[in-house]
Amino acid sequence: MTTQNFKYQLLNEAGQPTTFLSKKGSFDGKQLDLAGEQYRAADILHTMQAKKAFIFVVPSAEGQPKAISILMHTGNVKQLRSDIDRIRSAVQVGKEEEAWQAGGRVGVFRKEQCPCCTATLNLSRFEPPPQLFCDYCDTVFTVPIQPETPKNEVEYKLCEHCGMYSHPRHFTEFYFYFLFVVYGYWTNESTRCPACMRGTAWKMLAVNFLFIIGIIPAIYQLIRAYASDKIAGPFSGLHAANLKATKRNYSAATKIYRSILERVPFAAGVHYNLGLALVQNKEWERASAAFELSLDDCSNYRYAAGGLMHCYEALGRTDDLKAMQSQWSSPEAENEIPIDATSAQA
Repeated sequence: MTTQNFKYQLLNEAGQPTTFLSKKGSFDGKQLDLAGEQYRAADILHTMQAKKAFIFVVPSAEGQPKAISILMHTGNVKQLRSDIDRIRSAVQVGKEEEAWQAGGRVGVFRKEQCPCCTATLNLSRFEPPPQLFCDYCDTVFTVPIQPETPKNEVEYKLCEHCGMYSHPRHFTEFYFYFLFVVYGYWTNESTRCPACMRGTAWKMLAVNFLFIIGIIPAIYQLIRAYASDKIAGPFSGLHAANLKATKRNYSAATKIYRSILERVPFAAGVHYNLGLALVQNKEWERASAAFELSLDDCSNYRYAAGGLMHCYEALGRTDDLKAMQSQWSSPEAENEIPIDATSAQA
């Protein structure tokens, strides 16, 4: 692994740079060096990425985890996070394997490498494939690949805006204005699914309609937002179904989800979306069945596990809830259920 060199600014808790000038940083495959402050990749507890910002959590002398945020001006944020996750995941799983063997546990310690980000996954607590979920890159993938498996399956994950399983893409909002002597433009970049982008794309077209310069990028983004379902192959119709679900047209969304599941035998993410739609409609029994099917396809899919635990709680299935909590032993799994599903319980 070659050393990555980059320039960065340290960010405070409010996300603002603490200094005006940028500093030099590097990662040599083992240690992250930030202007002389060194952090071993194996010691890093968690990583996050938000556009050009990289956030990582390390142990502190006080015993409490410490979050450090930097804004990278040069270098590849995604690659840096992936390289650090690959190292720290391998070390962590190695320690878990040693503890497993030392404890004399019955059964085989199972670990897999994510084909997308190459992080090492501990799957010993879960049933074997057909699908696996990577906690590091939020990707669901089929092993082995089936004839019906979409070729770009690893590009599908939860949308940051609507929280549904989809094909998020990079979109750019562009608005041009001309007020006699004052003119300019405003842009914003985001990663979201095409269903979430459709409303914004129409807004771009309406606002930019008075100025020809802004019409072209608006039409381009509008085409990208609508053309995705035409080229999605086995997952065709997924974004349309997600849009119907967010607009509470549950019967139409459910119909499309079921048609996709007829084409793709293993699709934990689609089962998950179906479960969310049913939760929104307060159909707790059917929603729990959908989440269970999601976990049948991908037994370590923590989003489906979180949804199922919420259903068990709503249904009063205390024993089932305790059994799942014991299996997962991870507090964040129970909280992973987007799209105001918890508010539907009220």
